[in-house]
Amino acid sequence: MLSTLTFTKEKIPVADYSKESSLPSLNKIGNKIVGYRSELDEDDNLFVGFGDVRDIFPYRMQDLYTRDRKLIDLEVAVLENKYIKATFAPTLGGKLLSLIDKTQNRDLLFKNPVIQPCNLALRNAWTSGGVEWNIGMVGHSPFTCSTMHTVSLKATDGTPILRMYEYERIRKVTYQMDFYIPKNSKFLHCRIRIVNQNDSMVPMYWWSNMAVPEDKNSRVITSANCAYTSEIINGERVVMKLPIPFCDGFDATYPTNTLDRSRDYFYRTDDSKPRYIAYVDKDGYGLLQTSTSRLKGRKLFVWGQGPGAKHWQDFLSLPGKGGYVEIQAGLARSQYEHIPMPPNTAWEWIEVYGAISCKAGKVHSDYKSAQAEIEKRLNSLISIPNLETELKETKSDFVLKKAEERHHYGSAWGKLENALRKSEKRPLLSEHLDFGRIGKEQSAWNSLLKEGTVGVHNPKNTVLSWMLQDEFTALLESAVEAKDADNWYAWLQLGAIYLCMDKFKKAEIALLKSIKLEKNAWAYYCLAVLNMYLKNFDEAKKNALAAINEKDDDLSLSKAIFTMLNNCSEYSAVKRLYEAANHEIKNDSRAKTAYIYALAHSDDLETALHMLMENGGHILNDVKEEEVILSDLFVYCVKGIADKNGEKLKDIEVPLIIDFRVKPEKYTFR
Repeated sequence: MLSTLTFTKEKIPVADYSKESSLPSLNKIGNKIVGYRSELDEDDNLFVGFGDVRDIFPYRMQDLYTRDRKLIDLEVAVLENKYIKATFAPTLGGKLLSLIDKTQNRDLLFKNPVIQPCNLALRNAWTSGGVEWNIGMVGHSPFTCSTMHTVSLKATDGTPILRMYEYERIRKVTYQMDFYIPKNSKFLHCRIRIVNQNDSMVPMYWWSNMAVPEDKNSRVITSANCAYTSEIINGERVVMKLPIPFCDGFDATYPTNTLDRSRDYFYRTDDSKPRYIAYVDKDGYGLLQTSTSRLKGRKLFVWGQGPGAKHWQDFLSLPGKGGYVEIQAGLARSQYEHIPMPPNTAWEWIEVYGAISCKAGKVHSDYKSAQAEIEKRLNSLISIPNLETELKETKSDFVLKKAEERHHYGSAWGKLENALRKSEKRPLLSEHLDFGRIGKEQSAWNSLLKEGTVGVHNPKNTVLSWMLQDEFTALLESAVEAKDADNWYAWLQLGAIYLCMDKFKKAEIALLKSIKLEKNAWAYYCLAVLNMYLKNFDEAKKNALAAINEKDDDLSLSKAIFTMLNNCSEYSAVKRLYEAANHEIKNDSRAKTAYIYALAHSDDLETALHMLMENGGHILNDVKEEEVILSDLFVYCVKGIADKNGEKLKDIEVPLIIDFRVKPEKYTFR
């Protein structure tokens, strides 16, 4: 029996995640991946810190969502046969929303009842639930809330193939995901292909993140007796190794046993065993994920059991409905690293997802017995040698074939890259993949490539895209010496590039040139960011105010400038600008948070506390993981008011609605 592939719609409440910031993503403080110190053994062979990126430029942030959800018809793709049903969301990075074992009528994944973005991804917006696919850099993918190129085709035997793919701009690689259910199979197969079609090595990263329902009786099992994790010690993040299953006095293979805080466990899997991870309930039933050998990493992520952790999970979903843990599979041993991908290389593997049913007494006894039971059942369900053979055979069967039908277009950056490659007489990217037509975002760069100019642009309009690529930087440098010598837009783009490259003097010259040619908020903003890097707070304030003076109605610019001015202790300026702002800006949760902060630090503690707690409590839509600005503000105000009144406080209990601390602790004063 062959599976079927249908494209349909599913009703679900969704908060709009499609809008992008008008600003370049240059905030290295906000986007910087934390550095690590390693306390590992000499044979652990982790590339700790290799390939880290400090920001997500040239991508723009996806930070203009709210918590206003509307019931919509979400476009989905459904692969199914009589055993299993897999539902994908092409407009959410290709997320596997649900995976139903039809024989038991049970979803093997945590399916979120809503689509509610929150600030956990590289570009800010991220949604919990299902399986997401992360490429390129440590963190949730640049595409996790973006539409993928989505097409369909068939294998030689008629098996339908769902293909989703994109071009990743920082690593300059293509990745392709071919999903299918083999004839009469009870498992979903995911064939992944990453191609580095460049003449240089790139640091590479891939993790498939599976959300499963949080359950105190469920256990994570994989072929490991130790795991890598990290701790903050004296202000420094230290990578270390812990025994599995027992560490810190509890069995860490039961996710709810980890009480103290959110935690990652990166398992050092046994290279002599199949690559797998399973999550089974009290009856021994649950999700099994296995793969061919290249995907060697396996991981467990838990939020912890504190009130802030529970709040986070529900904040990503609905009250009482958000509990999940993540099991993951990756190219590397951990997410403290990237691994070097050689030039002109393709990496491929197959992942398999489906149900497993084991003897409960075995999987919930000692860990060695649990591992043996899972591996016994795995070997009866799936032949890993056959899976390796399938990896080779499918390459010629369908992987390198063109699509038969298109369903969604992703970005056209791959099309622009191919235009560049064609001009340089280099091989085109994965020629069986169609990246569509050049769009508005690519038009200035296509003009630069073909005409030697970025074209004419209105400084009052939002900049549609940014660029960071050696070839286009060289073209831009040539353009400002010729056709674009007096083009404010070309100088702005060059200044942003230099700023991202930490060429601060060259950035300043280019940005000042842009402003001299045409006053524009974008160059002033970039200068203010540069000033902040150099801790020149007086200049930062001046350029921040100049930016907002040029365009005081832009939401992205306003909330960034408010935060920047607060960091410069210019609280009166924040209050003045916020109070004069338009309705959209005043209603934005990040802008309002900056205003409350400015009030509190201007000694107007009562007003700040009132605004923080009115209507049940202020909600910061894009609160970031580990960001505790709301709880800190609450404590600052309560303690400040108590001090004014001569009261002594022993400790302060933070209201749950503003508590996002994933490590339970009290604010205590002595």
